[in-house]
Amino acid sequence: MFLYSTKLHTRRLKRKNNYNLVCNLIMVWIISIFIPCAIIFQSTFYGYIVFALVFTLLGFRMIFFGLGIAIGWDNEDLMENSAVSSFCIIIGYTILRWLEI
Repeated sequence: MFLYSTKLHTRRLKRKNNYNLVCNLIMVWIISIFIPCAIIFQSTFYGYIVFALVFTLLGFRMIFFGLGIAIGWDNEDLMENSAVSSFCIIIGYTILRWLEI
């Protein structure tokens, strides 16, 4: 159903060559599915996938080539957004742990 729905609803986006937008929409869909799965199954693997996709949406990139890895952001604005988002996530997690929720 996911593939059919994606093909049906992103047809107009593909005509405009918005491949990044289509990939971002797919990542949002995967995140929205994996968050409840991570909570229900208490899976660190699902949690890792969620955070990796969230930071990918925020502009963090890892490029694998040959025997090396390039790690970074597309530009400085995206780096600042990732830093602020990371700060908010850590503060939220700390408050939840402090309240023992």
